[in-house]
Parts: sequence; C-alpha cells; structure tokens
Amino acid sequence: MTSAGAARSSMVTYATINLLMIQGLLGERWDVKYSTRSICALRGAPVWMSCHYTLPSGFAVRDAFWCECEDGKTRLLPQDADYQSRVHAACTLRTNRCTLNITRLSQSDAHEYNCRITTSHVFFQSWTGNEGIVLSVTDLSVELVGAATEGNDVRLVCKTSCNLSSSPTYSWKKNGEPLEKEPTKNNELLLHPVSREDGGRYSCAVKGHEDLSSAEVELSVRYSPKDTVVFIRHHGEVDEGGSVTLSCSSDANPPVQNYA
Repeated sequence: MTSAGAARSSMVTYATINLLMIQGLLGERWDVKYSTRSICALRGAPVWMSCHYTLPSGFAVRDAFWCECEDGKTRLLPQDADYQSRVHAACTLRTNRCTLNITRLSQSDAHEYNCRITTSHVFFQSWTGNEGIVLSVTDLSVELVGAATEGNDVRLVCKTSCNLSSSPTYSWKKNGEPLEKEPTKNNELLLHPVSREDGGRYSCAVKGHEDLSSAEVELSVRYSPKDTVVFIRHHGEVDEGGSVTLSCSSDANPPVQNYA
C-alpha cells in the first residue's frame, strides 16, 4: 500500500471510529426536555415556552435557538418575517436552557416548536429536539344553555376550542358594561332563575385580557305562562226586559267589553 493510500485508509478509519462514538453518545446523552408537550393559548395574547437540553462531554455548543421543523422544512425564529417584532427567543449556554415568548398570537402561529442546537464538531453539527411543543390558538365564544323563559335556569358558557393552559378566570359584560355581580362557576355565568331584567347582550373574556373578549350574544327572555282570573261586573239595575252592561277584566288587564 502506498503512503497516500495508507493515509486515506487511516482517515476513513478515524472518521468511522468518531462516527460510531457519536452514535453511541447520541443514544446515551443527547436529550431535549420541554416544559410541556402542548399549549393552548388565546388569540391575541402572549405565550411562553421553554426547553432544557443535555449533550455529551467533549461537545461544545456553538448556538441554540427555536425553530419550526415541519414537513422537512426548518423555519428559524426570530429571523422569520412572520415573527419579527413578535418573538423574543433566548438561550443560556451556561444552563443549557432556552425560552421563547411570542406576542399577539394569531391562528397562523399554531405549529410545533422545537429547540435546535448547533455544535462545532466536524461530524455532528446540529441536533433538533424531536416531539417539541405543539401550540394551539383559540378564540372565545358564548353559548346559551337552557330555555330562556322566566323562572328557568339559564347558563352562559364561555367556550374555547381547546383547554387554555393558563387555567384562567373569566369576566362577563352585559350590554358592554362589566357585571357588578358575577355568579360564575369556572367559565359559566348562571342566571338562577332568569328574569326579563336579564335580557341583553353578553360577552366573556379572560381576566387580564379583557380587550380580547368574545363576540356578543343576545339573550332574549320570554314571558312565562300565567294563570288568568276573569272578573265579570254588571253596571246598573237588572230589570226584566231591560238591558245591562257587563265588563270583563283579568290580571292581564284586557280591554273592557260592553254588552247591551
């Protein structure tokens, strides 16, 4: 074997050994842990995420950052134009921790977010944590439950398409004004029993984000059936062959009818 051939063989052997070492280390030491696997957040509100990564000794981290890694494509944050001015991403190499804050969420932000690490190693230059944080974005809406008839119980439910991760409390408005008393349970407003005075336009919001309230829903309360008592009164003396005037009235006050 020539000296050149021996050198090439030595390089291939060295590369193979290093690659096998890296593969072994990958199975033992490379890891990314996320603060949660899924987040549901309110459209227009901010959201926070974090991850913590570990790596084998002997590897120097050159950079760590957040990305969207879907369908074989990688979008780096916050360089992407869709996130500029809305994203603050920070990674502390000393603690191996990364945080991500996205403000003014929109439906288009609903993606899976991953931590990505780059190293200066000749054979292993980047590592992306699989199964990142899945972000869902929701709006608020109000649903009326129960027959809106006087005397019945009516519930107004502040609904979302996913369970908000912030475990929020809710506030309610009627005709654009905050309700002074809020007989609420979780995300519900209970009208017990409902009356004509409860009619109006209702909306709900997450406390602390009242500017992101739901659309208004109209509550129209119907009258409940009432028993009617009829009174018959006559006017004047009743003589045989004469005439008499009768008047009919009730608790509903219908018009008086006269008969001759």
